[in-house]
Amino acid sequence: MNIDLNCENLLNLMELQKTNKNIAQVDKVINNTKDFEKIAKHVVSLNDYLHHHHGFVSLSSSHNYLKIKCDNDKQDETISKEFHEKVRAWGEKYKVELERVDGKEVYYILGSL
Repeated sequence: MNIDLNCENLLNLMELQKTNKNIAQVDKVINNTKDFEKIAKHVVSLNDYLHHHHGFVSLSSSHNYLKIKCDNDKQDETISKEFHEKVRAWGEKYKVELERVDGKEVYYILGSL
């Protein structure tokens, strides 16, 4: 499956508005993420999968990368543990370089290994 994940498609995926600011940021993310085209379809499937496991893929407000975040309002340890296991397994399976933010349930997608 070959997915054309351009700026507007990526914004749709993350359910974000197509503003000039968001389009410019997504363009930076795509250009900053190593071999983005190799992992694009896997990002789509991860986002769909995580919606059922208290997580999502979105734009980072502080870095030009996509972030993977756990939406765990109740601070449930089981949810947190499952989230981290799923993200790590996804990264290993598709050979995606991830960077975990210390003390948070957030990862940055740095690119293909």
